[in-house]
Amino acid sequence: MNIIIGGAMRTGKTLVADALSRRTGFPYLGTDSLILALRDCFPETAVAQKGKSFDELCEAFIPFLNRYLHHAGMAGRGSHIVEGHFIRPKDVSQLAANTSAVFFGYPEADPQEKLQQLKAYAAASSQEGGEVDEDEKLLKQINRWIDLSRDLRDQCNQFDILFVDTSHQDVSHCNSNMELLYRALGLNIKA
Repeated sequence: MNIIIGGAMRTGKTLVADALSRRTGFPYLGTDSLILALRDCFPETAVAQKGKSFDELCEAFIPFLNRYLHHAGMAGRGSHIVEGHFIRPKDVSQLAANTSAVFFGYPEADPQEKLQQLKAYAAASSQEGGEVDEDEKLLKQINRWIDLSRDLRDQCNQFDILFVDTSHQDVSHCNSNMELLYRALGLNIKA
């Protein structure tokens, strides 16, 4: 069984994927890092070419991910936790039949409240030399992520895929409902 964890930026996907990987023992593949590495090392490929739209990047990446999961399964490395921003609910149907998915987003978030949450999270987890983006620039990103969250929620409804609305939570709460998430994904483990 492969588990896809997708969604908008700054929803806690990575924390959830890491927790699931530790609980299940499934290898964890963070696709955002993989896409950036492909872009840096193989810029001639369609995957992650600069200047591509979000949808174009998703469409270029999903066949690669499907082949990766296929070959991993053929090599006996079966189940994976796959997490990333560049996977859409409508793409999940192109993956192997033994794939479950969950998407995270904040379609009803207040942009100003989300800005304050992200700034507080960045301040609490910042490492030396880290800086918080200017408020205006970050607010524009947050509004794009809210729009993406709405689109993801609609796609999840259309394709009958679990959507977790984190509109009224910050990323520090992403582990609070792990047992519910395990049950929804059909995993028989305790949080």
